[in-house]
Amino acid sequence: MEYVEILPMFLKAFTVGGGIRAVAQPIIHFTDLAAGKMPVMFMLAGIVLTALGLYRSS
Repeated sequence: MEYVEILPMFLKAFTVGGGIRAVAQPIIHFTDLAAGKMPVMFMLAGIVLTALGLYRSS
């Protein structure tokens, strides 16, 4: 693949990762949840959203 094809994938991954971090950071900061519990919560949320048909996994 050429850099022109790879660059949009990197930008999308960076944006999605930043969005996840932006959601998780206030939850960690303003609650007493441990940082290790956040990935589990996001995984469970993905399972529920996929089961309800609101999120399409690729």
